[in-house]
Amino acid sequence: MNGMSVFYIFFNVTEEQEIKELFERDKAVIGFIFLDNYDEVTQGMEDQLRSKLLTRVTEALNRWSQEYDILLRRTSSDRFIAIFNEEALEALEEDRFTLLDEVREATAKERVALTLSFGIGSGESSLRELGGLAQSSLDLALGRGGDQVAIKQKNGKVRFYGGKSNAVEKRTRVRARVISHTIRDFIFESNKVLIMGHKNPDMDSIGAAIGMLKIAEANGKAGFIVLDPEDMNPSVHKLVEEIQGHDPLWSSFITPQEAMEEATEDTLLIVVDTHRPSLVVEPKLLNRTDRVIVIDHHRRGEEFIQDAVLVYMEPYASSTAELVTELLEYQPNHPKLNVLESTALLSGIIVDTKSFAIRTGSRTFDAASYLKSKGADTILVQQFLKEDLSQYVKRSKLVESAYIYDGGIAIANGGIDETFDQLLIAQTADTLLTMNGVVASFVISIIDDGRVSISARSLGEVNVQVIMEKMGGGGHLTNAATQLENIDIEEAEELLKANIDEYLKGGSSS
Repeated sequence: MNGMSVFYIFFNVTEEQEIKELFERDKAVIGFIFLDNYDEVTQGMEDQLRSKLLTRVTEALNRWSQEYDILLRRTSSDRFIAIFNEEALEALEEDRFTLLDEVREATAKERVALTLSFGIGSGESSLRELGGLAQSSLDLALGRGGDQVAIKQKNGKVRFYGGKSNAVEKRTRVRARVISHTIRDFIFESNKVLIMGHKNPDMDSIGAAIGMLKIAEANGKAGFIVLDPEDMNPSVHKLVEEIQGHDPLWSSFITPQEAMEEATEDTLLIVVDTHRPSLVVEPKLLNRTDRVIVIDHHRRGEEFIQDAVLVYMEPYASSTAELVTELLEYQPNHPKLNVLESTALLSGIIVDTKSFAIRTGSRTFDAASYLKSKGADTILVQQFLKEDLSQYVKRSKLVESAYIYDGGIAIANGGIDETFDQLLIAQTADTLLTMNGVVASFVISIIDDGRVSISARSLGEVNVQVIMEKMGGGGHLTNAATQLENIDIEEAEELLKANIDEYLKGGSSS
């Protein structure tokens, strides 16, 4: 090199790197543990049996804390705090938090099933911030139905584990009454009420919106339902056509553009059947008013409407229509429902429960009974739900493509030559679930906008929500979906199989 000498200088950074890794492994992690249904399970239970039940839970938690070197302290009858480090958290994630299964199985021996929710905050040096992240994670886990772990970092994506058991009815009528009266107070303080569901609205979204409209009117305020005529689920066309024939009700439906003109800072905006800002009919409305109420029955996801003045989210409910029906019952002014309005609410319940077959609790039948007493017409519901023969034939083609992948999981693929609408894909998934030996179903198809859509259904043994969340979607334990961009249908099928395999091995989501 032209007579020039080259010098290399080497630095030994092994010790520095080891110290850095040791620091990262030893960073504090805080977890809040909550016994989801302790109060409900132990209510009226004999003291001896209650003590025995709690002993089983405490023993399982103590064994777990000793195994992973965790400081565990009980703060109340149904709450614990856990302090550990990142190294222990990594080991827990590798173990996929089998503690959840251990507690559920141990308490089942006493003929009850207690479940745990676990919120964890990590990645911060401040204990105060870690505590805030842990509480936020716990709220998220409980909002998704409990029996699961949520791990949150300040700038990281939330990771979930568990969620294998179906949500059970844990609501109380006291809460429904309090929420109903609180909504009434907010309506009184507003100049008008706008009600908005999700894009491509279904029966539940429109039925719940009509119910909230009646509450607004009963309290002397003008109410409007935001509906985009260009974006409607085919399943609601017959319902909307029926509404158009009733001028007093149809006059309360407005377009998103009209809603933006109507909204002021003093307007109350009520969002029904979704809690994700990206899914509402008109996201801009969320910033046009100071007061937003969220009423939903879906399990809570990471994306959430911020700064809502009231959130009524109950993943244990069959439908948002069921929640709204209870709110109607507790209104002091007793809103009057006509046949069409009560039938619309009942349609939302019937569709979301598959005619009372899934996600149905005693409160669901109570709500249906109330609506029937107000004139709900079950024959009219069937008219709304009728389908065309051509749709039936297309669904049969999708069913014909189905095969059993693993453990009773059916997969159907619509192929590359034909597109199917979202409703048809969902109906096919429902149909596959009625077949002998099928415990979960997934239907993959190209939809009209070119994306690949997957609809997933389950009888409860398989949590399709966590599988769909891994693929950017979400939903319920027994009912979920996702849409994928920049991927062909064969790649989507392979990705689905990989995520099913991952779930069957132990099951984490996100």
